[in-house]
Amino acid sequence: MRTTVAIETHLLKKARQAAMASRQTLSSLVQDSLRSYLSCKGSNEVKGTQKFVTFRGKGLQAGVNLDDTASLLDRMEGR
Repeated sequence: MRTTVAIETHLLKKARQAAMASRQTLSSLVQDSLRSYLSCKGSNEVKGTQKFVTFRGKGLQAGVNLDDTASLLDRMEGR
């Protein structure tokens, strides 16, 4: 099946070089990479819901964003 995908220029250049180096087409490199990514992704998923355990408190501290790993590390390291 044919489709159109937007890929950053530098990434496409590296992908083409990798395909040439491994003597395969860009399409087969992309397909192999997607298969590999999707097979790993499925095995790493957590099944069910997760509960955060709290101690002496009522959950997250004010201003904590669990999606911002840099600020979490700063808080944990006392910065």
